[in-house]
Amino acid sequence: PSYFAIRHFMEFTVYCLLLSKNNNYIQLILNKLDKLLEINPDAEKLVGYAYFHFGLFEEAIKFLKDSLKRDQFDGEIYYTLGQIYLFMKNYLK
Repeated sequence: PSYFAIRHFMEFTVYCLLLSKNNNYIQLILNKLDKLLEINPDAEKLVGYAYFHFGLFEEAIKFLKDSLKRDQFDGEIYYTLGQIYLFMKNYLK
């Protein structure tokens, strides 16, 4: 799969699974996250985005911070973390 196919799959599909409360499939994806990271190093970040858009901020922060360990210079992650902290009214973060 291409970079964009994985981006679409990870962000949109995980978001839809969260909407449908299909935790079994989400867990299957998370269990295969290491394999997906071999194909697309942004896979973890995209799962974090799905959690953010669903409103599960703590989970999103966890995935995004883990993604920062792989690429500390990814400005998109810092921007999204800023949005999350703004929604949480945690202005100091």
